[in-house]
Amino acid sequence: MRMPTYGLPQWKRIIDCICADGGNLLLLWMAGAFRSKKFPITWKFNEEHANVRDDFGRELIEYARTQGIRVLLGFAPFGYDGVNQYPIEHPELTARKPDGSEVDEFGIYCWGHNLCPSKAESQRFMLEYVREMAFEFYPNADGLLIESSDYAACHCPDCRGLARAGSSIDAMKVLAAPSPTASHRPTPRMEWRRSRSRRIRHAQNPADGRICTARVLLQVRFASVDELR
Repeated sequence: MRMPTYGLPQWKRIIDCICADGGNLLLLWMAGAFRSKKFPITWKFNEEHANVRDDFGRELIEYARTQGIRVLLGFAPFGYDGVNQYPIEHPELTARKPDGSEVDEFGIYCWGHNLCPSKAESQRFMLEYVREMAFEFYPNADGLLIESSDYAACHCPDCRGLARAGSSIDAMKVLAAPSPTASHRPTPRMEWRRSRSRRIRHAQNPADGRICTARVLLQVRFASVDELR
């Protein structure tokens, strides 16, 4: 979704080309490109985006599936599109350099500060943002592409403590954890399979086939997880 002028007809042509080439999977980067009701700051930079003006994402996903193409919704925990706009309203969540100053702005499609992943509010935001995207906007998608942020690691005391302990923020566990207001219920565990060559890890829920895919670029440790619900 990083082509902001492309509407549904253009995206359908892309789907047709993928199908003609024998492809069966589309990684659709939705962070920052849908009109979040809970966190409008995540799309304010992108108000002229075709999908922000008139959301066609669900229809596009359905069209892809009729062509035999599975769709994963893409986002980066604590950074990149849309997510790195949240510190505009919450500067206290901005990640820190070793000297304690704010990390530099960075991005591809939009520029901003990444979040400190150790802060509870950062984790709450990510959980609710992704749940909204996956369950309220695009529940017909086949799963998620979770790409760890590959820039501006946080060096605040909490994050440094994790690094010294030889651990790291478990992004999948943060996203899978129940919110304080959500009723906890047991859910099927994910089954993992690893691909060492590309360092891509997949988790598939045996109950409904929804997939979580994590492209590991930094030191992010993943355990078996429940669904996001």
